[in-house]
Amino acid sequence: MLSFNKLKKNYTVKDSLVVTKSLITKFANLTKDFNPIHSENKYSRSTYLRGPIVHGFSYAIFFSKLVGNKICKDPIIWLEQSFSFKKKVTIGDKLTLYCKIKKINTRYR
Repeated sequence: MLSFNKLKKNYTVKDSLVVTKSLITKFANLTKDFNPIHSENKYSRSTYLRGPIVHGFSYAIFFSKLVGNKICKDPIIWLEQSFSFKKKVTIGDKLTLYCKIKKINTRYR
């Protein structure tokens, strides 16, 4: 972990997590997103995905941990992000999340 003054463009950190049923249940209850594509049922099995998929933002929220706890030892603010969901994620999958600095804005320092 670097101090703010030592951060550079393209500096990257990563972390891993295993998607659990508990994570999905908590996320659905928090967001009230009970879309049937996220649970084991006839509908989710009938889609081209052939079963339930995990809410994309149920694991995307863990980028906050990367920004707040792994990039910089000084307090920083996360101003912008871009996500791309390229593959189906299901319960039990192990994900590796990468966070790369694209731009450093010293205006608010």
